[in-house]
This record gives sequence, C-alpha cells and structure tokens, in this order.
Amino acid sequence: MEETTQRKTMKLRENKEKDQSKKKPSMTPLQKNQARAEKILQNEAKEQNSRRQRQIDQYVEMKMIKGHSKEDAIRMAKEQINTKEL
Repeated sequence: MEETTQRKTMKLRENKEKDQSKKKPSMTPLQKNQARAEKILQNEAKEQNSRRQRQIDQYVEMKMIKGHSKEDAIRMAKEQINTKEL
C-alpha cells in the first residue's frame, strides 16, 4: 500500500506529539497552581493595561472635541489617567 502525503503528515505529527509528551515533566499540584496563578496575574495586568489605554483614548477624543491639539490631549490624558490610578 502506498503512503500518501496525508498519511506521512499524520505520522510526523503523531511522532512530534509523542516526543513533546516525553520531554514535558509532570507537574505537581503546587506547580500547577503556581502556573495558574501566574496566568491569572498576567491576564489581570493585560486587562488593566487595555482598560487604561481605552480611558486615555476616550479622554483624548473628548479633549480634541473641546478644541485641544492631539499632542496636548495625549499629554493631559496620560497625566490625568496615570496619576488617578496610583
């Protein structure tokens, strides 16, 4: 029976998955919880940065509507938002 390209690809993927599973040491429950906690902290930091950026964008838009230049509006927004959350 001839081996098709798809069959060869599947074999390669299976071998890679086996190799990866061998390389990966099993984690203890404590390590799993620590890894989970690190992910939670990373996600919270990412969400806080996106929230802060959204606040700055909205502040800049409001100031530009009131007639300020974009550079001044960005400067004011960063001063206002960054000092407010400290």
